[in-house]
Amino acid sequence: MGKRVIGGLVGLGYAICYGFWTMLLTGGGHGNFIWMILFFTAYLLGLFFPIMGALAVDLRPIIAKAAFGTLLIVSLTIHVIMIAPILSGSPGDMSSDLQKTWARGGSMVIFSAILHFLPIAVLSLILVRSIVFGEETIENDETITLGLK
Repeated sequence: MGKRVIGGLVGLGYAICYGFWTMLLTGGGHGNFIWMILFFTAYLLGLFFPIMGALAVDLRPIIAKAAFGTLLIVSLTIHVIMIAPILSGSPGDMSSDLQKTWARGGSMVIFSAILHFLPIAVLSLILVRSIVFGEETIENDETITLGLK
C-alpha cells in the first residue's frame, strides 16, 4: 500500500474514534454539544483527518503543501467562528451547555479541549517543519513524513 493510503487510513481511524467519542460527550442530550458540533463543522464531518493524514505523509510537492495549509487555515477559521460567541458569554444553548459541563467538572472540559485541539497543533508543526526544512529534504531526497514506511 502507498504511504498516502496508510496516512489516510490512520486519519480515518482517528476520525471514527473521535467522532464516536464526541457523540458520547453529549450525554444523551444532557451533555455538551460543542465538541460534536466542532467535529461536524470544523473537521468537515470527520473528512478532515483522512485528507490531512494522506497529505501529511509527503509535503514535498507544493500543491500538497498548499492544500494542507489551506485546509488547516479553513479549519482554524471555523473553530474561531464557532467558539468565539460561546466564550464571549453570548446567551444561547452552547454557552449554557458549556457552563453546566464546567460546573460538573472543569477537568473534563479541559481534557476535551486538549484532545480536540491536539491534532491541529500536530498538523501545524508538520506544516511548519515542511516549510522550514523543505529545501534541505529535497536536496537530500528525503520526504517529510509521519514515519510511515
